[in-house]
Amino acid sequence: MVACSAGVLCSQSVEKLAWYPTSYYTIQNELATAVVNPVLGGINAFNQIVYIGRYVETTSAQRPVQVGSIVKDDKIHYTYKGLTSASYYFEILVINGKCTGD
Repeated sequence: MVACSAGVLCSQSVEKLAWYPTSYYTIQNELATAVVNPVLGGINAFNQIVYIGRYVETTSAQRPVQVGSIVKDDKIHYTYKGLTSASYYFEILVINGKCTGD
């Protein structure tokens, strides 16, 4: 999978994709300075929300990953154990050629 110019995921070069840890306040600057290149991760057909972010639950020994949306406001929204939650800190799916350390 790799991001195409249209902003969708293709079925090639999945190794070029990476999860990039950040926060809403940090990503605003990173996007403006082209430090990261986020890609479209998927769409929930039920509510038509685009998902490009994820949150890793740190209070559980198993550390389940919760996929969420960062398109509504300054938080990632996700559901964990039936409860809806939000966090300022999350990971976004990026093309790792534009972010360091991946």
